[in-house]
Amino acid sequence: MSEEKVFIYISPSADINAYPDNLQGDMSVFRQARSIQHEVQWIFYLMLKDQGLDVSICHDFPDRGILLIHKSHVKKFAWNPNLFVVSLQWDYKRDDRAQMHLVSNNYKTTKASLGWLDRLSFQGLQHYVPPIMHPVIIPHDAEREDQIEKIAFIGDPKNLDEAFKTGAFESAVQQLGMEFIVRSDPDKMADFSDIDVVMAIRKIGQIISNKPPTKLINSWRGGVPAILGCELGFREARETEYDYIEVDSVEDVLNALSRLKDDVEFRHEMIANAKRRGAPFSAEGQQQIWVEFFKNTIIPAYHDWQCRPAVGKFAFLLLRGIRYWMRESLSFIWHHVLRRRSSDYS
Repeated sequence: MSEEKVFIYISPSADINAYPDNLQGDMSVFRQARSIQHEVQWIFYLMLKDQGLDVSICHDFPDRGILLIHKSHVKKFAWNPNLFVVSLQWDYKRDDRAQMHLVSNNYKTTKASLGWLDRLSFQGLQHYVPPIMHPVIIPHDAEREDQIEKIAFIGDPKNLDEAFKTGAFESAVQQLGMEFIVRSDPDKMADFSDIDVVMAIRKIGQIISNKPPTKLINSWRGGVPAILGCELGFREARETEYDYIEVDSVEDVLNALSRLKDDVEFRHEMIANAKRRGAPFSAEGQQQIWVEFFKNTIIPAYHDWQCRPAVGKFAFLLLRGIRYWMRESLSFIWHHVLRRRSSDYS
């Protein structure tokens, strides 16, 4: 058990009274297949509390200790050398307040992913941990393993390439004896029972570098094959050809569906592989991943920060503070001066 005081920031607007008070509680309140923002913080809070750690929810910056906070929350800077800020940055831009950033994939931990200003202003520690996802996924119905009828994109339709929103694509899928649906209802995003294939392509002809492999991991947890676009997060997670099929055109998707339909052995291998790869990301598996990361990475980093000389802490905060001030000033000028002038002449 750690003696460090841990704080997890959740917006005062979040209805935490409706959330379960332990990991065995009713998780149906968390509606999306990938929990977001304060839901992530609350589940992480339950995970640490379950392990006996000294953890509390806060609605402002504490005086000292470890603070875990989502990148989009609290629009101010923490001028406090006794506070170690861990930012849930994911696919957002760099968080000026944080000494540690949790990002969306392994590529985002490299200097190649940073702009020149980030490299010059104490980039801080960067780590990838699989994002906390919905604790309960309803898996694919085993009785459907010998059929392939329903193809689904799960999520916000704006994250699907326009080429797959046309009547022509739907007709081509129907000619294969299948149906393509967009499942955007948050109440149904965790239900894979009636889905035979997951399909997710954000952009044709473009490699996406900043997104996590959440859709892939959830397809594994659901026990269904996945047809996915060109994303570094997916490629980093890939071990064999059975993990998913990568595509970069409508024709690629139709060919992949034809293969899954005709090659029964290959489809069954993908289903079996999905169940194997998804097992470590059960609710218990996610708790183990995050608690171990907290104990083995965050706490030692906090101790290293505490052992820094005062001048080193001050230099870090000063440089990051200057960058924060520059970003806020440029944002103000853009939104309140330049855009206003532009609208005056439109």
